[in-house]
Amino acid sequence: MASQLVNLMRVLSWNDYPRQSSPAPGPNETKFGALTATMIKPSGWGVEPIPGTKLSRLRDSVTVTVEFVKEQSWVEDWVFTKPQGFQDDLLTHEQGHYKLAALLARDAFLAFMQLKSKQYAHSQDLQKDLNQITSNILSKAGRSIRSTRMKRKTGRLPTSRRSGADLSRPLSQLPRIRPKRRRTEQR
Repeated sequence: MASQLVNLMRVLSWNDYPRQSSPAPGPNETKFGALTATMIKPSGWGVEPIPGTKLSRLRDSVTVTVEFVKEQSWVEDWVFTKPQGFQDDLLTHEQGHYKLAALLARDAFLAFMQLKSKQYAHSQDLQKDLNQITSNILSKAGRSIRSTRMKRKTGRLPTSRRSGADLSRPLSQLPRIRPKRRRTEQR
């Protein structure tokens, strides 16, 4: 089987999320309304000999899968008591978390594909390259998780209605996105 990237463009819906019950936030109270858990799963790599040489290369059987982890994701029941615009904005925000994982998966897949053209005298050298790619992606994922942990004010969600991440560009070339701080009016 040829190498493949799976679930890159998945679109999430609230039906994907298990419901969780807790009291709705009060005035000026901050609460999380949803959580999106994802996993990047590379698999299927192996070594194949290059005919007529003593060298080997990465076999063209790598699969990188982006998974929405339903068991670790959730949405609060109170979200559905809010206006439809709030619900839509929150789902767009959560889709953004999935897109970040998809970008990382895409970058990992492209890095693995670049290894297919390399020739190795020792399979341990290929394993080192595979480990380096995996380590880099995990490092980027950790930074992404830390930078996107943000709380949302009830009724005011700091998100954009833009179409989302540009999946045609490497993650390293995308601009850093910083959430805008909004002031809430005191009444």
